[in-house]
Amino acid sequence: MGEAAEALDGTNATRESAILCPEHDLPLNFWSDKDAMYNCIKCLIDEKEVHFVDHSYKGHLQRFKEIKTMTESAMEGNKFMPYMIKEWKEDIRDVLLRVRA
Repeated sequence: MGEAAEALDGTNATRESAILCPEHDLPLNFWSDKDAMYNCIKCLIDEKEVHFVDHSYKGHLQRFKEIKTMTESAMEGNKFMPYMIKEWKEDIRDVLLRVRA
């Protein structure tokens, strides 16, 4: 088993102590409700159509963290906006009632 496969399955199990996936040659550590049997991590990833995050995603994750921080900042800065909008609506109604009268 290569280093990438060992890193992917997250175990240090030897070949003798684990039942291996016939397709990926990895230990069968994860239960699949869909197949009603144990699968390896690669089978589970294929079944759920998810992507394994490795170091190549690190740059994208850094940008995601920056966006998350900006979003939190914007939410904090705008948390009183609904109250301002309510006051604006009330002011507009008052002006319209005065103009109409």
